[in-house]
Amino acid sequence: MTGSTIIMSTTSTSSESCVRESSLIDVNEESFVNLDISHIIDLQPAEISTSAILHYCKRKILIPYFKLLALLGWRPLYYPATPQDLSMCVKVLNTGYTITVVSLILIGHVLQYAACFRRDGFGSYSKVKRRFTLTHVSPSSLFHDEYSLEPNLSFYNRLNLQSIKSEIQEYCNNDIVSVYLLPAFLHFFSYIYVLYQMRIPEREQLEHLLERVFLQATVTRTWHTAQGKLIRRLRTFLGMGVLWALVSVSPQILHRIAGVKISFTWMDPHSHTLRNILIILLFFTLMWNDIICVAIATTYSVHCQLIISYLENIGHAVREKRISFLEFYKEVMEARKFISYLNEDQAFGVSLVILNYGCKTTTAIYGFLRGTSSSTNDVFIFASVFVSVFLWIILVTFPIIQAARLTSSCWALKKLGHEIWIRPFGYQDTIQSDLDSVLLFTTSLKLRAKLFRTPVYGSSLILGLSILFFGFLLLAQLNIIY
Repeated sequence: MTGSTIIMSTTSTSSESCVRESSLIDVNEESFVNLDISHIIDLQPAEISTSAILHYCKRKILIPYFKLLALLGWRPLYYPATPQDLSMCVKVLNTGYTITVVSLILIGHVLQYAACFRRDGFGSYSKVKRRFTLTHVSPSSLFHDEYSLEPNLSFYNRLNLQSIKSEIQEYCNNDIVSVYLLPAFLHFFSYIYVLYQMRIPEREQLEHLLERVFLQATVTRTWHTAQGKLIRRLRTFLGMGVLWALVSVSPQILHRIAGVKISFTWMDPHSHTLRNILIILLFFTLMWNDIICVAIATTYSVHCQLIISYLENIGHAVREKRISFLEFYKEVMEARKFISYLNEDQAFGVSLVILNYGCKTTTAIYGFLRGTSSSTNDVFIFASVFVSVFLWIILVTFPIIQAARLTSSCWALKKLGHEIWIRPFGYQDTIQSDLDSVLLFTTSLKLRAKLFRTPVYGSSLILGLSILFFGFLLLAQLNIIY
């Protein structure tokens, strides 16, 4: 009895000291302690400080994520612990950086139109219009020679070449609205919408969701394994986004290797230095705009993954009888709030990205199959278009797959009531009325991920891909796409 008392007091003392130490730590993200998981991996869940777990969660996931958002202008560059510490110079710095990011986005779209630059390989990049101005004509050339009315240059061939002034005008040969203005509007509006969502404090759901997912795992003996798996998965998503953004500049480099002429219609063709500077700025802004789209898709995918883990942890807790039915109801209602935020706020921005890059991908594939794409003439242009289409497909399909996985997890939670109702394990002594309540509650759930305000199901994705495949095979056999 004495020994057990000593053990309990020692555990209580260590836990209280850990809490006291963590209470002295500032919540500011710049002052997070450097916690090491190896120091607390051998402790039991009851001995682990909640503050230590939350600090570990923030250091591993939230701080790198917030730095990425600050780089893209969605969060302030400097965010003090208290609003009173925000000086006027810091406000000017944060506002100025956000304005700079918005200006880079607009400059990129303007330069892309000014250069008539397209990355889908469909059609030529610009048309040339030659205009002749007659300055001096010999009378004998006009009145003593006969010319046909056919549209040829026989008239100009008889004139003195010194008396003709030639002017070359370049202009984009494609529809301005569908090729340049509409995609630019979708991209810019998606950025502004996400900026609005990120700057509203009450809409910041990722930190709250991530903390709840981490705390769910601390009640199990394998909590460090579950948290490590979650961290690796989230880091994989972020790493794929960064890799995608770095590779997105390669198509532009391949265009330059292929010798594709990029000229600006309003600039003197002899200004080579300024032209090269604008081309570098064009490529940089294009990569920057791609990074923004990748960040939007990655943020949505990370939210989906966290909710999936949250729902899976709820299911495991109920099966293992670690939480009561009342706690189960509360956790499911909390998950409903997260899914509602995902469908109503996060899904809108990523839907615009999917629409924009989905149209580009379709155009590039159609131009290649019809033989009207310039990628069929040069191996470097073909490689450029292929890399672009491959990256666009990943950007479009990855959020859709995550949404389908989330819907599948919601269906698994809905089936949980039937599994408990038949009492396979752990609930043999539970009264029937409680089991009926759980069954009624789970069967009434309507949790699912939505894109374009439409539920996303894995079966629908498979059906859609099957229709596209058989449609492509049918058109190929009928020689319609060749």
